Amino acid sequence: MRVEARWVIASAILALAASIIAFVAPMYTTAGSGGTTSRTGLGSVGGWQSIAMLLLPVIIALAPLAFRGGRIRIPAIVAAALLGAWCVLGMASIGVFYVPSLVLMVVAATYPRREPAP
Repeated sequence: MRVEARWVIASAILALAASIIAFVAPMYTTAGSGGTTSRTGLGSVGGWQSIAMLLLPVIIALAPLAFRGGRIRIPAIVAAALLGAWCVLGMASIGVFYVPSLVLMVVAATYPRREPAP
């Protein structure tokens, strides 16, 4: 397995972890009657339909693995751009959770290539 592929896998694992945290972590506060407040996660607010939205960065992070050989660099660059757009668009809510995944994808896209020895 190439080193770039390992960085892509690590990026996908972090994206999956961020999605799980965003789904279950209490991020929303709701006010009830009598002045009571409760904190709920995206899973409680958005329901199971929010899983599709949260799996999108994971699929983007895994996409470069579909390309074998030395062809992983360009898909990793595209995936890094898409993850960057996801982070920027979601910065006000869950986008910040995906920044570590973005950093690892940038590393995968820019990892120096070693030429084979003659």
